[in-house]
Parts: sequence; C-alpha cells; structure tokens
Amino acid sequence: MGVVAALDAEARILGPAARRADGLALLRDGTLLAVSGIGGSLAAAAAGSLADAGAQCLMSFGLAGGLDPALIAGAIVLPSEVVSRDGLRFATAADCASN
Repeated sequence: MGVVAALDAEARILGPAARRADGLALLRDGTLLAVSGIGGSLAAAAAGSLADAGAQCLMSFGLAGGLDPALIAGAIVLPSEVVSRDGLRFATAADCASN
C-alpha cells in the first residue's frame, strides 16, 4: 500500500514514519508514504514514486476542509471512481486495504 499526502501535517496524522533513502517514508505497518506538496502534478509524481517502489494500491490522504460544507469533522470520503482532468474515469478498488 502506498499513501500520498500533500502536506507534512497531514502525513504526521498517520503515525511515526521512518525516512528512506529514496525520499519516501515507511509507516510502522509497512505502508509506504510520500509527501507530495500541493497540486495534481506533484501528487502524480509522488504516486509514481510509490508505484516504482512496489506499492500495488494507492490512497490519497488529506484533510479537505473545503470539500463539502455538509461533511462533519472526521468524515471519511471513499469515492467509487476517480475522474481525470481529461474526463477519463477510473474505478477505485474497494478491497485494496486488505492487500
């Protein structure tokens, strides 16, 4: 599993992480972590680094306060698909967490 977080403050919520020589970090449970910075191109590069390092599932983690005013603090949002800037649709993998 690989996790992309835009900000260090978001990544810290996931727990202690050991920095690796390749710039990624390793969480206690073996999950790879990349802190990308803000923006789609940085997130895409971080996801590529995680995939290159062996992550078979990817998760984007963040605190999207402006996502939807109807959401309460602590709400977890799990999309059934991701839509690219070009309009391509990609189904998400509901069972990825079990890998």
